[in-house]
Amino acid sequence: MNKRCRVCASDVSPALVEATRNRNQAAVDSGTLSTRQLDINQIPFPVSESFDHVVAVMRHLYKYADQPRATLQELYRVSRRKLIADFDPGTDSVESVIADLASVGFRNIRVRAFLVPQKRSLPKLVRQCLAACEQSPWIYRHLLRKYRFQRWVLGEK
Repeated sequence: MNKRCRVCASDVSPALVEATRNRNQAAVDSGTLSTRQLDINQIPFPVSESFDHVVAVMRHLYKYADQPRATLQELYRVSRRKLIADFDPGTDSVESVIADLASVGFRNIRVRAFLVPQKRSLPKLVRQCLAACEQSPWIYRHLLRKYRFQRWVLGEK
């Protein structure tokens, strides 16, 4: 059986929501992509609406969420299986982020470095090297301290 993936893309910026819709018009027309303007502090999904996977990537969840635990509780509510979020280890400790996810009900929580940049294209060999560095704690810890890369946390239900 072929399962179709459906995506709901959202952002606080109406211009970015519109740009996403325009760049992916075929997906919007086919029903595989919907877009919504929303603020992470006011998640408007009703109790009946949820998603298999929720990806909250905004360069720093704890910076934009007025009440991070309340936001994580809402993200827990709308995710059926998994949450992936980013945070800045220079501002928030890994231990506190893990504790916050556990406190709202997520289990099997894992944290990892994310060294491959999102905003710049790198040569393939450099991308492969950075991806390999993500697997080596003694390398990525040094890079995180020196270059302030983001970290990602994954929590499952």
